[in-house]
Amino acid sequence: MKLATTLSLLLILALALAGCGGGGDEADQAADQTPAEGESMTAAGVDHYTVRGIVSKLPAAEGPDQNMYIRHAPIPDYKNDAGEVVGMAAMTMPFPVAENVSLEGIEKGDPVEFTFSMRWKPTGHYEIIEITELPAGTAIDFDGGMDHGHDHEGHDHSGHDHDGHDH
Repeated sequence: MKLATTLSLLLILALALAGCGGGGDEADQAADQTPAEGESMTAAGVDHYTVRGIVSKLPAAEGPDQNMYIRHAPIPDYKNDAGEVVGMAAMTMPFPVAENVSLEGIEKGDPVEFTFSMRWKPTGHYEIIEITELPAGTAIDFDGGMDHGHDHEGHDHSGHDHDGHDH
């Protein structure tokens, strides 16, 4: 009986330490890592993708379309809602912009590098969480072998499921 009690206490202690982030430096290092261009990081059901593109349209000051439109490079490791890597071709599409993201100095036609988060559960939601203007003339590789020429500008993506599309 004492063995069962001791094992139970050890299990509870191990779970408590894991819940407190007992990883110390390793946990801090993982939090500081940012994905390379086109890579994703998954945390708590949210994927993050960092990609380059050209700004096609800035969010409207007023009105229903508050999205930023960006023609982005292919995202080869883009995952669907089942977590399967399906990729996404280069295209122009709307991106909601998180409230804390500044677009100061960014204009239509500017090359940018941006990170967007993709959360599939409970409903599909994505938004730009970071954006940086790149130097004028920065080359963006839109080919990447995935471009199908599909232009999403003007499409309503709210609640849109990208699963099943040939992106």
